[in-house]
Amino acid sequence: PCSISYNKTKMNSNKLLKHAVESTAVIAVVVCLNILLKPKDPGFTSLNYTPYICAALLSAAFYSRTIGYFSLLLSTAAIFIQGLLNNPGENNFSASAAVFASAAVILIYIFGTIRETDRLKIQKSREHLKKLSKEQYRLKRITSAQLEINRELEERVSRQQVTIST
Repeated sequence: PCSISYNKTKMNSNKLLKHAVESTAVIAVVVCLNILLKPKDPGFTSLNYTPYICAALLSAAFYSRTIGYFSLLLSTAAIFIQGLLNNPGENNFSASAAVFASAAVILIYIFGTIRETDRLKIQKSREHLKKLSKEQYRLKRITSAQLEINRELEERVSRQQVTIST
């Protein structure tokens, strides 16, 4: 039992690391696009939405709240660093950026909660399916045993009929 939980924990930490790396790669792509397309606009603030926040929201929806918050933290750091490098000494943050970040925190929580709820439903469905499969196997064994008993009893009855008739 102990080795099973250790393996499960190791698998979960490997999965978490994989998701974090994937989210980091997505943020890196967005940073590269930001540098190539709009180098003087860190965070794509001129757009109605920011791809950085979209990446964090998608991470929360596909992976978990933790990965979503991690992506948001990376995105915020990337925007901050880009702002410092492109416009040193200027205040690069606006009220709208703060509103976007606040909304992102709330949305990441909601998306992550939906993802976790779905994951738990799937896990329960799998457990239920396993239970039903075991029950079906048990019932098949009982049925085959009953068929064997019926055959044996029919054979005994037919032997007794032969004995009585002779």
